Amino acid sequence: MHMPRIHWGAGVALVYAAFACGTLGFVGFAIAHPVELVGADYYARSLAHDARMAATARADGLGDLFTCVPSGDGRALIVTTRGRASAAPVTGSLTLYRPSDVRADRTLPFAPDARGVQRVSIEGLARGRWVLQLQWRAQGLAYYHEQHVVVP
Repeated sequence: MHMPRIHWGAGVALVYAAFACGTLGFVGFAIAHPVELVGADYYARSLAHDARMAATARADGLGDLFTCVPSGDGRALIVTTRGRASAAPVTGSLTLYRPSDVRADRTLPFAPDARGVQRVSIEGLARGRWVLQLQWRAQGLAYYHEQHVVVP
């Protein structure tokens, strides 16, 4: 049997067509999947990076002040302050940051009770990894602490 030969021009056209189809397929794939940045205001956050690092260093210098654990019923996170953080009234903001979906982020006031405990409802939150971000001010200085939390 004799195998038919493909003309070199037809071979070039087939390679070019395969490349074009692959490129169009990838472009379609890329357009169908949303690209989420860390936050809508990522540029403004990058400008305040040095201040955030100083606030983090101040919080780290105070020691292990915060714990965050799921409640027994699994409907809330229990944020507890201890040591020097619970000696004075602590106020600020508490953000539940979802790295995979910026639209799921929640920001709440951080105001623990007299015992240094705040219960944060996790009703409606997606299961998985979240980052708890605490920001507060004391005596004119800013403090910042992050803790990874897994929502059951």
